[in-house]
Amino acid sequence: SQLGSSQLYVQLVSDGNGGAILAYANDRAGNYDVTAQRVLSNGTIAWPTGGVTVCGASNDQLNIDIISDDTGGGIIVWSDYRSGTDWDIYAARIDASGNMPWTFNGVPVCTSGDDQRYPVLVADGSSGAIIAWSDYRYGKDDIFAQKIIFNGSHAWTNNGNAVVDNVQSQTGPNIVSDMNGGAIISWTEGVTSHLDIKAERMLSDGTQDWNPGFGVIICDVDEIQMQHVMVSDGAGGAVIAWIDYRDLVGNVYALHIDFAGGTTWQDDGNYVCYDDGGQYFPAIVSDGAGGAYVLWTDSVSYTHLTLPTMQ
Repeated sequence: SQLGSSQLYVQLVSDGNGGAILAYANDRAGNYDVTAQRVLSNGTIAWPTGGVTVCGASNDQLNIDIISDDTGGGIIVWSDYRSGTDWDIYAARIDASGNMPWTFNGVPVCTSGDDQRYPVLVADGSSGAIIAWSDYRYGKDDIFAQKIIFNGSHAWTNNGNAVVDNVQSQTGPNIVSDMNGGAIISWTEGVTSHLDIKAERMLSDGTQDWNPGFGVIICDVDEIQMQHVMVSDGAGGAVIAWIDYRDLVGNVYALHIDFAGGTTWQDDGNYVCYDDGGQYFPAIVSDGAGGAYVLWTDSVSYTHLTLPTMQ
């Protein structure tokens, strides 16, 4: 990066050759722009010192995420305030040489009225991406998604398809591949005093597969479920973990959901860690065998979840 400037929202992804591509917000121009840099396997910098400007549009660009484009580069998404009136979602592809095959400053993913923020994305299996975000176009937070193909064009409806848009408020989307060209998208739903976790599978054509319009319940017990994280199970489903206040102290729970939206685990999740001390800020990675490792802030480091035998 560059001395004398701040870097925020740093994300990185493998370049497929032992190195990594980093994307981050950089304020060296007086507002936060999207910058990228490639680090080779030997630790040297591949692109110009200070990084390559991916988006230098007016005002701030924040909430950055990145995935591999399967050809040594990356697809980057962010929240963009270039309009000066509301936040939109833009994306760009950067190749292994630091060039941007799509439009400089990014292609619009969603420029609908009011705010669109907190985008996440996952590979679609064809060198493109599925992007999900929190969307305020209807006067409350809903979850929308869009599929971007390798040339930067939209595969679904302009400004995205609704993942869920019922009367509740939905925030904080997470996303993993469904291993079939689509994605599983999870979110937090409800009001501050009662937050639940739900999920939906979006097929490769942009249609909702599980209980359309509402999604399936991951956990809706009393009190608050929050800070959820998700990882693919490698077979079209996912393992989701979260902090759960059903017992008035934050404990870690988890649930496996299969490609059809069902589970063989206990309703509302299996407890992963339960004690009086409280747990916070979970993280999750695949174990490579259909389960997951879950990490959290506590006196215990991690635990290993193994999927039960499927009947």
